[in-house]
Amino acid sequence: MEISIFTKKRTLFFITYLLLSYSSISFSQIKLSADGKSETYKLINSILISKNRNAIEVPDCNHKKFGKHISQIFDQTLNKYVFEFVIHINGDFDRCKRFDRQRNEIKANKRSNDTILATEGETLNYKWKFKLEKGFQTSSKYTDIHQITYNKTSGNEPLFAFMARKKNGKQNFQIVYIDEDEKSVLASIKLSKITGKWIIADETITYGKNGSYTLILKTLKGKTVLKTKRENIQTWYDTMIYARPKWGIYRSLKKQDELRDEKLYFADFEINDVSKNK
Repeated sequence: MEISIFTKKRTLFFITYLLLSYSSISFSQIKLSADGKSETYKLINSILISKNRNAIEVPDCNHKKFGKHISQIFDQTLNKYVFEFVIHINGDFDRCKRFDRQRNEIKANKRSNDTILATEGETLNYKWKFKLEKGFQTSSKYTDIHQITYNKTSGNEPLFAFMARKKNGKQNFQIVYIDEDEKSVLASIKLSKITGKWIIADETITYGKNGSYTLILKTLKGKTVLKTKRENIQTWYDTMIYARPKWGIYRSLKKQDELRDEKLYFADFEINDVSKNK
């Protein structure tokens, strides 16, 4: 049966309309996973930042004898390679710059892919797996294992943090929101509920004056261990240029006697830009 030119044009118009309608919802994705063969720092940098730049903040310069503080090991539970982050009580500081704290983190910055850097009006979804060793110790000061920070003309500030902290003798794990230096706890559980096992994190943030924040933490078997959701929460300020994720360990040494050497494990980072009308 011969199809008329009119019918062909109408079909083409309909397909074009669908494509244009679908494009009103943008979806971009960045993935970072250990592979067990690439040089670790180069692998991380190749995904999180542009060529010949550095997305890693490690204490290697202070502790050269130990070597690199982020490596790849094979995990029997996940049956794949994962990233191992190591921090030591002695010898590890914050990039040879500050000595009252320690830092071993990976991050995005202004030279990262646009998908990673959030701007006003965007919705980003962050997914990853992490594991803290059993007996993970915190102090009454801060121990952060994940942050969303924002860049502004005068520097960087935290917006959200996964904070492990001791209070009244108890080890807690908290989701903290920082509203221009004023901190509030969005959710809190016993630290022991997430140690010694792999946890899947699923975090979604809409960046705006009336933004939103959603977080779900689950075990590999699908059991929810923490869930929080906040609507109409300010996640964008006029001074902000972009927001970016950080993972690793960042902790105060002001209560050093309460801490110990630690190992943290991360796997399967995803950053998904699911913004509408981008």
